[in-house]
Amino acid sequence: MDRVAANRTPPLLRVIELGLVIADLMENETTVRAAIRLSRESHAPSHWSDCWLPEVRRLLGEAHREGQLSDDTPVEDLTVLVQYLVDGTEAYLRTRLTTGEGRDSAVTQLERLWALVLTGVQDTGAVGRTPPPARPRRPADRPDSG
Repeated sequence: MDRVAANRTPPLLRVIELGLVIADLMENETTVRAAIRLSRESHAPSHWSDCWLPEVRRLLGEAHREGQLSDDTPVEDLTVLVQYLVDGTEAYLRTRLTTGEGRDSAVTQLERLWALVLTGVQDTGAVGRTPPPARPRRPADRPDSG
């Protein structure tokens, strides 16, 4: 993480590189997978992402200030997306290691997903730029229920 943070590349590219480095570590380092599993299976309130997610948040804030993100891209939402991508990579690796399914390396798969994120998947001519309608909140989602 220190090596990636020290790079002089644009902050958004450092976020992507950090995710790829984490994916590579998860795929190739047994101790990293063991640490993630212990974190996932423990009842502690912390999560293994606590060691890298603050840096992602900082870099995305920097990317936003430097104009690398579109105005309608909230930093916190993009931070959640990065966490989902890394968590999904970990789940992919768990499945691949136990079932043998999946041919691509985690890094290759994550690179393809980042390409989708950066270029977008919506054809503005087909759907337009309006966001999907908000779904109704379930009673458990409402702040006053509990």
